[in-house]
Amino acid sequence: MDRKHIIQKGFPFTIYHNVSDTMAFSVCIPFEKDGLAEGNIQIGRFTPAVAVLADYFGPYTTLGNAHVALQQWIAESQLEMYGDPIEMYVTGPPEWTDSTRWHTKIYYPVK
Repeated sequence: MDRKHIIQKGFPFTIYHNVSDTMAFSVCIPFEKDGLAEGNIQIGRFTPAVAVLADYFGPYTTLGNAHVALQQWIAESQLEMYGDPIEMYVTGPPEWTDSTRWHTKIYYPVK
C-alpha cells in the first residue's frame, strides 16, 4: 500500500468463505481510493446487507466461542445466516500486549 500511495481507511477484516478442515478466507484492508488489482490482490465492494454484530474482547484463541454464541443467538432469534461471516480487528497485538483488550467485531449477514 505504501508503494502505491494508498491510505488505509478503516479496520482490517477477514471474510470467512469456508470454515472446515480446509479454510477459505479473504484478508481485507479498506482504503481511501480505488486501487489496482495486482497478483493475488483483488479489489471489491460490499453490497449493503442486514447483519448481527458481536463485540468480542479477548485473545484470538477463544474467538471461536464468540462465533458459537452468536450462531446460537441467530438460531434462537429465528434468523437465517445469509452470506459469509466477517471479523473486523479494531484493536489487537499492535495496540495492546494485554490480550483481554483486543477488540474484534464479528458480523453475520442474516435474513
